[in-house]
Amino acid sequence: MEKQEDPIYVEKRVIYQAAETSLLVVGAFIFYDIIIYFRPSLLKLLDNNKKLFNILKIILHVIFIFLLDLFLRFLFAFPFQTPL
Repeated sequence: MEKQEDPIYVEKRVIYQAAETSLLVVGAFIFYDIIIYFRPSLLKLLDNNKKLFNILKIILHVIFIFLLDLFLRFLFAFPFQTPL
């Protein structure tokens, strides 16, 4: 008997996936706010180069979202003992 056929298991998995997605979206917005908060100091550090700042902002955002997604997948896959 596979666990995926159990309706309770499927319902739990859907709830965990919804929570994971919600936390990922919230984390992305929080990280965006942090970057905007430190914008003046980052621009000063980059000699007021706005193009480089925008590129750095995108790269940092992608790295942060990837790491947050990896962490959340590990966190929410643990109760189900499923591989990443």
